[in-house]
Amino acid sequence: ADPEIYPEGIISGYFGKLTAQAVKRLQKKHGLEQVGFVGPKTLKKLNELLEEHPLSFENSTSTSGDDDDEDDDLHDGIGISRRLCAKVPPGHLIAPGWLRKHDGVQPIVLVCQTLPLGIITNPNWPTATSTSTSTVDMTAPTISNISASVSHASATVGWMTNESADSQIAYGATTAYGSTTTLNSALVTSHSQAITGLAASTTYHYQVRSRDAAGNLATSSDQMFTTTVAPDLTPPIISSVSASSLATSSAMSWTTDEVATSKAYYSNSSPVDMTSTSTPTVSDSSLVTSHSLTLTGLSSSTTYYYVVESADAVSNKATSTGIFATAGY
Repeated sequence: ADPEIYPEGIISGYFGKLTAQAVKRLQKKHGLEQVGFVGPKTLKKLNELLEEHPLSFENSTSTSGDDDDEDDDLHDGIGISRRLCAKVPPGHLIAPGWLRKHDGVQPIVLVCQTLPLGIITNPNWPTATSTSTSTVDMTAPTISNISASVSHASATVGWMTNESADSQIAYGATTAYGSTTTLNSALVTSHSQAITGLAASTTYHYQVRSRDAAGNLATSSDQMFTTTVAPDLTPPIISSVSASSLATSSAMSWTTDEVATSKAYYSNSSPVDMTSTSTPTVSDSSLVTSHSLTLTGLSSSTTYYYVVESADAVSNKATSTGIFATAGY
């Protein structure tokens, strides 16, 4: 009944993840070890709380013990204190021992409670004496608008549901999946989760899953996406660099292991400043593996330093440095 501990307030008839989370919140609130299940210490604390906040019955009026309007009637015509709006454990609602203990008086079904289907359909449940009727949600969410945005190593999958629900994706190389994303327990209608650590150029199967507040699970049909090709991050490898020099020129040549552009920086001082606009350069943008450039306007009998550079089709660059001397006249 405490929204800080169990905000969902669902009575589903089983101990699921929401109940475990609520138990942990209760344990944290009262300084107990947060183990997520009910041991002796937690049971003792629960019994203490139930003594402080007893259940309300059909023959009750307000039992809050004060005249504070804010703490009195939960709704018009029924004198139930807000603090007594405790959701009755399903078993107690029909247990003969419960009725005998309370002189045969059936507990009120409060407006804050949704009854499990098994109780509603039980022929021994006196629905006529209940103060509210509840419809159990037995319908799973409807999943629609599934989409995937894919890169070489990850994918972001989005989908919609017609009611608020949690989010999770099963995925793998086959329809057996084998892996799942971390469950996002937030109840939303617009869902998005990322799948990471994927292999490039690979087809994956996946299935989106959403469970509503009542625990109804919806799963999509099998979906597929294919990751993109891994980006080329490797620069060319430059080899066999040579310079054949005359008095005022030099023919530069080299090879690369993949097609790439050709460029040469040269200077009579070392190191060659490739960032300076005053450093002479010769270039060819053709993508080739056998490179050839002619450096002109050189001085005779002079030592020159050079840097040859090649960039592949996606601009990965490699360089190689060297030295040559021009001939005399």
